[in-house]
Amino acid sequence: MHKIMNTIPKRIGIVALAIGTLLLAIGLLQISGDAWSASTFFNKWGRVITLDASQVRRYPLALYGTYLVIAGLLLSVLYDAITGRVYRWG
Repeated sequence: MHKIMNTIPKRIGIVALAIGTLLLAIGLLQISGDAWSASTFFNKWGRVITLDASQVRRYPLALYGTYLVIAGLLLSVLYDAITGRVYRWG
C-alpha cells in the first residue's frame, strides 16, 4: 500500500478513484432503475459517457463518476506504468 501512495499525484488519484467509484455506483443505479434490459442499460450509459445532452441531464452522477474513476486510475494505479512516464518524457 505504501508504494501506491508514495507521491502526491497518487494520493490525489486514490481520492478521485474512491469518490468516482461511489458516484459511478449511484449513477449506474439510477440508470438501472430506468433500463429494464442489459442492452438498454449499456446504451444509456454509452450515451452518457459520449456526452449526449439529454442523457447527461438525466444521469449526471454516471458521467462524473465514470471520468473520475478513469482519472483516479491514471493517477494512482497506472501512474508508474503510464502517467509518470509521459510526465517525465514531456
